[in-house]
Formats: sequence, C-alpha cells, structure tokens
Amino acid sequence: MCLIGNPTGMPNAPLPREIIDFIKERRPGIVSTVRPDGSPHAATTWYMWTGEHVLLNMDRGRTRLAHMEAEPRIALTVLDGDNWGRSVTLLGRIERFVPDTELADIDKLALRYQGYTFEARVRDSVSALMKVESWHGWNVDHIWGSPGKT
Repeated sequence: MCLIGNPTGMPNAPLPREIIDFIKERRPGIVSTVRPDGSPHAATTWYMWTGEHVLLNMDRGRTRLAHMEAEPRIALTVLDGDNWGRSVTLLGRIERFVPDTELADIDKLALRYQGYTFEARVRDSVSALMKVESWHGWNVDHIWGSPGKT
C-alpha cells in the first residue's frame, strides 16, 4: 500500500495526537543511523519529544553521533516496554546539533529515565534535534496510521 504523497507507504508528519501521546511517555528507544558504508547501526537511547523535534543527546565520542553528522537521516523506534506489540518508528533527519555545554539536555533526559541528573559532569555533550518526516507503528491488532489493516 502506498499512501498519497509518500512513496514509502508510511504516514507523513505531523504526528497524530495518539502517536504524540505514546512517544511522550518514558519508553525504551532504539536509534538507527547509517554507517559510511551504507549499512545500518542501531543503539538503545534516551529520547524526548519537544513538541517539534525529538531530542537525542550523546557524548562527542559516540559512533552514532559521527554517523548522524555524516548522514543526518535516522530512525527512532519507540517501544511500549510492557507490550512489545505496540511500537512506533519515527523516520526523519537531524536538523541541527547543539553543544550541551551546561549539560541541561542530558540532565532532562537523565531525570526522565533515571529520576536524577546525569552523574558524569565532565563530558563533551552534544544534543541532536530530529525532525520527523514520516512514521509507522504497530498496536497489537492493527497498524497505526492504516486503520483496518493488519
């Protein structure tokens, strides 16, 4: 099935309220990037929906950051930690990188996932802001974005 305007067959952004509500919860995330040879790289990650972007944060030395800087197209899969039959994959690109010199962004993410600020206070922290372009998801008995399709 191909949705009008999107050759991938996935719904285009903006995200519907149901999906925003899902990704706003504290859930496991897996970010996928493209290696220089074109092969995929995936890593678990903390993330946060800002209302416009997905916020990701990592140390300057992380492999996934180098991949994002070279090729900004990424995917973020968000899982329902209690029910893996519910997940959403967001596809898009990194719109910008921002030095997190005061560690404000990593602290937001650490508070969200751990309940306290990030412990390693000496780090070269970088935030990446992902603009969502399309998405797809599963909700056990149906495909989100494709009512009636299983």
